[in-house]
Amino acid sequence: LKPDVNGEDEVGNGQGRQFITGGCTSDNDCASGCCAVVNSGSAFFGICSGPLANFQNGKQGCGF
Repeated sequence: LKPDVNGEDEVGNGQGRQFITGGCTSDNDCASGCCAVVNSGSAFFGICSGPLANFQNGKQGCGF
């Protein structure tokens, strides 16, 4: 699992325009309102997720 790089300009701007699978630094970045944290030990990042999928594929929930 890794963020889609096509939305890099939406990461960290807090405008809520990032698509699902795009990178994020807070819930405010994501159109879905859910920035799920991924912490695999070797990688730590946020990825916009659907609220009902925020614990799938190694994601550790919204609120990053």
